[in-house]
Amino acid sequence: MHKVVKQPYVYQAARWVGVVQPKFQPENRNLIFAPRLSIRGTAFWLKYPPLLVTCSHVVEHLAYAPVEQTGLLVVGSNGNHMRVAIGLLDFMHDLAFLVPQNVTDQELEKESANGLDIASDYPKLGEEVEYAGFPLGNQLWDQHKEPSYAKGIVSARMRDEGLRKVIQITGSIAPGFSGSPIVSRDDPKRVIGIISNSPSQEAGQAQIFMAVAWEHLQVVSKLILD
Repeated sequence: MHKVVKQPYVYQAARWVGVVQPKFQPENRNLIFAPRLSIRGTAFWLKYPPLLVTCSHVVEHLAYAPVEQTGLLVVGSNGNHMRVAIGLLDFMHDLAFLVPQNVTDQELEKESANGLDIASDYPKLGEEVEYAGFPLGNQLWDQHKEPSYAKGIVSARMRDEGLRKVIQITGSIAPGFSGSPIVSRDDPKRVIGIISNSPSQEAGQAQIFMAVAWEHLQVVSKLILD
């Protein structure tokens, strides 16, 4: 009998963020323009309120041009996807909220069933964390279209940058992880931060990155509810 391995909870909450654009293929007379999906980053579901969250820098370029130029914004997991619109951009805290289009309440409830709650405290220094996302876009995709799972540790409990608070994490990082939720291994159903950026341009893709703290997510989600 094969043992069923349960997926990490954060793995289930993650969604890819992509853009669907027509691709010109003159060699195919039956389908001159074929849809092409380009993965840009990661989003995840909050359970309550049921909201899709990503980083503003993942989708901000789509807010200033017509859809004929940018393509259709979509999110998904495995073989399924849905069209979304940008509901709110918070540049100060690098947050964005995405609104599903043409979905029923039942579909929304099903999608967000494995969503995350928001943490209520900061993790401890040295605490183990885990996260899941879609690094390197289409390069790491296979037929399952599943996220990549990674682990790290809290290397600085909280840094106050003035305009925002961030948590410093040491762990594997690559382009495309932006927008990924981070959870504590001791409390895997609560998001403590969202992968945002490297500490500096000089650091590049060093094994250190900053996560937007859960406090900002809590404040903005309450504003949306109100």
